Amino acid sequence: MAQDERGCFVVVDDRAGPHVDEVFQDSLVFSPDGCRCAYSTLEGGRNCAVVDGVPGPTFGSDVGPVCFSKDSQHYAYVGKEPAASTVVVDGRRRGTHRFVSLLEFSPDSQSWACAAGAVAHEGWCWSAIVDGRPDVEFDYVRSLVFSPDGSHLAYVGGLGDLEYLMLDGRAIAAHYSVREPVYSADGSRFAYVAVGDDGRFSVVADGLTGPGHDQAGPAVFSSSGSQFAYTCGDLRSGRFQYRVALDGEVGPAYDGIVSPLAFADSGVLEYVATRGHEVWLVSHVRRLDAPAVDRHSGR
Repeated sequence: MAQDERGCFVVVDDRAGPHVDEVFQDSLVFSPDGCRCAYSTLEGGRNCAVVDGVPGPTFGSDVGPVCFSKDSQHYAYVGKEPAASTVVVDGRRRGTHRFVSLLEFSPDSQSWACAAGAVAHEGWCWSAIVDGRPDVEFDYVRSLVFSPDGSHLAYVGGLGDLEYLMLDGRAIAAHYSVREPVYSADGSRFAYVAVGDDGRFSVVADGLTGPGHDQAGPAVFSSSGSQFAYTCGDLRSGRFQYRVALDGEVGPAYDGIVSPLAFADSGVLEYVATRGHEVWLVSHVRRLDAPAVDRHSGR
């Protein structure tokens, strides 16, 4: 970033961008391949995103941040007026709403999605927007998750006392609360955490609901998608005990599971657990293969 008598500007690879009144330093971002640059500016009281040295549409309140697709070929951001937000994709306005959040591209870079909100008679009305097309209306929308190949979109929509798990515009489940939807790396499997009106947590994988717990989740898949695991906790005699369920088989009890669950390249599930004053590195495999083994302990 630089400044001269004409104003502020950004220099990228010895090429100077347009002169403006102000460049917002924290807005500067590069594409994943490092070949494109974007930032937000203020000129004449109007906000503007500059991408590849080219200014986009101007807005009265704010713009950005700019996000690039994984393949660096596309970009998107939200431009804001005092009472409206506009989605801009590749320099084109793709829809104006009262509020816009959760803007992102699919992993294959071919689609984009966001949540859009409007004022309704009895509060707020939100919809997921996919490539400019609005989905079902809810009181709120959260947790937008594309499948790894970008062909499917899941999200959570709240309506009244229930939360609905939506998949490609269709409600596939309804619970008191739906949390942490996740796909396997190959996109063939899907899991989420469901909370019932009794406060019990269950992990649902491929449509099959696991047992209820006082705490559970999130689910983690192995790289091949053939295995999945999650942490569960239950109150026993006034104290919580935590275990790890691997493909539905529950392992030993610990006072705490203090690391994320991670599958090694070999397919063995590993995590760090505590029991009393000891810390254990646990290698966990299914019982039909071998029991969970505490491989190391220390203080």
